[in-house]
Amino acid sequence: MPTLTMEYSDLCSLLGMEIPIEELENLLGLVKCQVEGVEGGSITVEVTADRPDMLSVEGVARTLRGFLGRPTPTYKPGKSKVKVKVSRSVRRIRPYIACAVVSGLTFNDASIAQLMQLQEKLHETLCRRRRKASIGVYDLGKVKPPITYTALKPEEIVFTPLEEAKPMRAGEILSKTRKGLEYGHLLKGLPRYPLLVDSKGQVLSMPPIVNSEETKVTLETRSLFIDATGFNPELLEEAVTIMASSLAERGGKVESVLVEYEGGEKRWTCTMKPRRMVVDPLAVNRLLGFSLPARGQAEILGRMGFKAKVKGRKLEVSIPPYRCDILH
Repeated sequence: MPTLTMEYSDLCSLLGMEIPIEELENLLGLVKCQVEGVEGGSITVEVTADRPDMLSVEGVARTLRGFLGRPTPTYKPGKSKVKVKVSRSVRRIRPYIACAVVSGLTFNDASIAQLMQLQEKLHETLCRRRRKASIGVYDLGKVKPPITYTALKPEEIVFTPLEEAKPMRAGEILSKTRKGLEYGHLLKGLPRYPLLVDSKGQVLSMPPIVNSEETKVTLETRSLFIDATGFNPELLEEAVTIMASSLAERGGKVESVLVEYEGGEKRWTCTMKPRRMVVDPLAVNRLLGFSLPARGQAEILGRMGFKAKVKGRKLEVSIPPYRCDILH
C-alpha cells in the first residue's frame, strides 16, 4: 500500500486543532491510515490503496475532521476563462484531457512538498504508473492561454525539461533524463508525442514524461493550471478533482476549464459535482447484521465524509466528487 509523509504541525493547522501525537496515531488508525513512524516532526502513514483522496495531508485532515464530527466541505468551482483546445492529432496517441485552475494560493515548503507528493502518489496508484493517466501542474502566471493539447513528431519537439538547465530534443529527454528513462517506454513506437503548448508556443509538458522548467511551481506561484491526460475521461476527472480539492483545503479557489475537441465536442472539466445515491436502511442492516435506525446510519455516513438525509424510508446520500472509491 502507498505511504505518505506529512508534517505534524501542517496536519494540525489543517485540522484547526492540535491533537497530541499519541491520540492522533489512534485516530489515524480509525480512518484507514496505519502509522509507520514518527520522526523529527514528520509522520509517515500507510494509506489504504482504495483511498487516493487521502494521499496528501490535506485529504487526511479532511477525513479526520469529518470523523471528529466537523462538517464536510462542499466545493463549488467557478468557470475559468482559460480554455484548452485539443487537436485531432492526439486521438490515436493519448486522446483525452481534463483540466482545472486553482487561484488564490500561498505556498510554503511544506505545501509545495505535499502537492508534488500527491501528484507522484496518484501517478503510482490511480494512474497505474502513468499508463492510464498522467498529471501536470504548472504556474499559470507563466502561461499564456489558450492552451493547446496536440501531438508532434519527436524531431519537432524541443524544450527544457523540469530540473534541466538547457533545451533538449524529445529523443534526448527520453534517453538522458531520469523521468525519460523511467517512463519513456510509454511512448515507444509512437509516430507522434503528446505536447501541451500555450498561445506563445511555450511548452508546458510532454505527457506522460515530464513538465517544462519554464512553468515550474515555486514559492512565488499564486495560481495553478492542472491537467490530466490519458485514455479514460472519468479517471482523468477523478485525478484532477483530487488535486484541486486538496488545494481547496488550503484556501485555493477552484475553477472548471472548458476543453474544446477539434471536430466540435466541448466539455467542462473539474466540475466537482457530487454523485447521488439512494440507500435502503433495511438493506444496510441486513448486510451488516445490525439494527441501526436510518438517522443513526445518516450520522455515521456524515462522519465518513458523506452528506446523508432521511427521506421517507430511504437515505439520500451525496458522495463527494473526490471519493472515487465508492463504486455502487
